[in-house]
Amino acid sequence: MNGNNILIDTNIAFYLFDGDTRVQNILQNKHLYLSFVSGLELLSYSQLLPKSARKKK
Repeated sequence: MNGNNILIDTNIAFYLFDGDTRVQNILQNKHLYLSFVSGLELLSYSQLLPKSARKKK
């Protein structure tokens, strides 16, 4: 990948979703790509779902 196209892994996506400004600043104005496996990992992580979509225990 070149300087504008970046393949991110699941952990970097988690940092972005969590609002980490350091990661946001580094990746600003970049084209981000996610592997199929990382996409599945993100989909399987229930904490990323809106609260209304989570099962209440």
